[in-house]
Amino acid sequence: MYKRIVRPRVPDTFASINDGNYQVMADSLAPSFAYRLHGEHALGGYRTSREAMTLWWQRLMRLLPGGVRHENTMIQLMTLAWGKVTEVATLEDLQVLQRALEAMAGAGTEEAVAAPIQG
Repeated sequence: MYKRIVRPRVPDTFASINDGNYQVMADSLAPSFAYRLHGEHALGGYRTSREAMTLWWQRLMRLLPGGVRHENTMIQLMTLAWGKVTEVATLEDLQVLQRALEAMAGAGTEEAVAAPIQG
């Protein structure tokens, strides 16, 4: 029954994020959560507060807005409890991501090589 309720929400959530609406993901976070994107780069880091997540989503939308195509291989593992996200671990090809971030920095987007948002 749980899968029947939650499973259809996942594609809708990612479609909203692709449209620039990250709030739908932020709203799906449990009161206590952990969100890690592996790597020491502008999009990497470990976050456990809504404030840090909001800053991270805002950065992501600035660096990779809906019109910018970024292709990479990734795996995202999510743990849910009662329909809320308690843990996310994102693993992607860090060399591809690093090259993309360095290209953005070379084109004048300094934030692409900023320190990870933690907290």
